[in-house]
Amino acid sequence: MVVLLVIEAVIVAGLTAVCELHFRSIRRMQPELARVQGIQASIGQLIAESLEYSKKNQSILKVLESTGLRSQPSQSQPVQQQQGRSQTR
Repeated sequence: MVVLLVIEAVIVAGLTAVCELHFRSIRRMQPELARVQGIQASIGQLIAESLEYSKKNQSILKVLESTGLRSQPSQSQPVQQQQGRSQTR
């Protein structure tokens, strides 16, 4: 019975040590994670500002479309607009 308690205590101590090592590595990574999240937030703001700017300056649309930030206009849209104009005349 005492042997089982000693074995359990050794196992618990081992698991505690492993958990502590993992928690230390996670704590060491937190500043890096915060830095990456800051970069992601900055990129998100830049994208939002670029999309807003595209409303005022259409020349940036090709750049936004080439990077996938804005979808390219479909070919069916101008046809529908032309058909609508011809019907109203």
